Amino acid sequence: DLIENHIFETGGDCSLQNLVDIIKKGAANPKVFSEFALLVIKNSDKSESTKRGMISRLKLFNKFRRDILLQDITENVIEDYIAHLEGKIAQTSRYKYLTDLKLILKQARKKKAIKNDPFEFVKMSTGKFKEKEKLTIDEIRIIEDSKDSIVKDLLLLLCYTGNSYTDLMQVNKNEIEFSEFKYLKSNRQKTKSKYEINISVVFNGRPDQILSKYEYRLPRKFEDGNLISNFVLNIRIQELIDGLKIDKKITSHCGRVSFISNLMRLRLEKRYVKTMTGHITGKEMVDKYNKIDRWEVDERLLEIFK
Repeated sequence: DLIENHIFETGGDCSLQNLVDIIKKGAANPKVFSEFALLVIKNSDKSESTKRGMISRLKLFNKFRRDILLQDITENVIEDYIAHLEGKIAQTSRYKYLTDLKLILKQARKKKAIKNDPFEFVKMSTGKFKEKEKLTIDEIRIIEDSKDSIVKDLLLLLCYTGNSYTDLMQVNKNEIEFSEFKYLKSNRQKTKSKYEINISVVFNGRPDQILSKYEYRLPRKFEDGNLISNFVLNIRIQELIDGLKIDKKITSHCGRVSFISNLMRLRLEKRYVKTMTGHITGKEMVDKYNKIDRWEVDERLLEIFK
């Protein structure tokens, strides 16, 4: 079809150069979803970490419908995929998997690889919690006292440093300043903003204890040999949390929320917290992460009106 259409468009030109143009056109506009998606992502202006995340998430759709053609992705396929995700991905993460897919199909429509929008009548729920889950200092102590594991160490580091999963896994010895104290100094992958954490002092030096254990380069595999990814880590974090009877839905990002929330409750001024998290403004940080729970209001009222 591609060859016939191109020859027709060029007035029956069957020259060698025209056939080369046909091949190039086919390579630039692949009809198989997986090939097209990879091309769109690689040519986008998104950050490298965002690209890696999208490629990782879209692998699940590629496994669900291996080698599916763009034109064969219909509303029914999308609905079946949503049902497929329900048994594999937490509700809070599903929205990201679907928006990645929707973005690729939007580009396919722009390039006229498909005519209709398969998502046109599909309802997508963000599945976000009304309040972000976080671990209290007491709950973090329960995790500290649990059996040693790589999952435990990674979760504690997320809570001790406020790093995202991507930023944490980038940590290496070159980002550690050795002076009177040890400082973790780097840039956030997402915003490129600088952050600096005194890992010798914050949370009594526990982040340095864990990082030094791995010689300041975190492992890439779990004890069982499986590769570490944010997706797999989130599953194993929840297994750890459930095993410790902590009744919360926790992901790697909850470590960042917990870090900010706990330091604010320890009365550390937000301008200091901001330098450790890489937030551009203190207001952005407080509005996004420092939600006040009912029990905290009650506790404060009891202090005032005792």
